[in-house]
This record gives sequence, structure tokens and C-alpha cells, in this order.
Amino acid sequence: MIAEASKLAKATGTVKATAKPVKQRLIDAGERLFAEHGLNGVGIRTIAEAADVSLAALNYHFGEKENLLAEIFAGCWRRSRQAARSRLSA
Repeated sequence: MIAEASKLAKATGTVKATAKPVKQRLIDAGERLFAEHGLNGVGIRTIAEAADVSLAALNYHFGEKENLLAEIFAGCWRRSRQAARSRLSA
């Protein structure tokens, strides 16, 4: 299902898979898939496929999906903290 959506997006030109670095594509795909299916509802192969990268790339950057999830949470925390600082300084 996810693979079909990825192929369709590429075929129609709605998404350019290589527009972002590999690590960011993995983070974006992981964030979307974890939100839709939960941590236990998605595997690392599905994340790699949705990001249009090899499984080896996911293993290189994160090792396992729990590390990817930790990076997603850290990114959310950084963005939230930055937004709070912006509001306080205004």
C-alpha cells in the first residue's frame, strides 16, 4: 500500500524523493508512518521504502526504529522549544 503510494507520487511528479537528504527523508517518513500506524504498526523496511532509501541507509543513520523515533521526538522538542522562545522574546 505504501509502496504503491510512493510509486504513484513519483510517477505523477508530485514528490521528488531525492529533494531532501537521506536522513531527513527517513525522519519524515518515520514521523508520518508512526503517526498513522504507531511504533509497533510499522516496520523498518516499510519506513525505508516510504523514504525511497535502502534498508542499509536506515540502519546506518539510526540502527533501529527506536532510535529513529527518538530523533523524531528530539526534533519535535527542538521545534517546540524554539517556538516558545520566539513567543517569549516577542
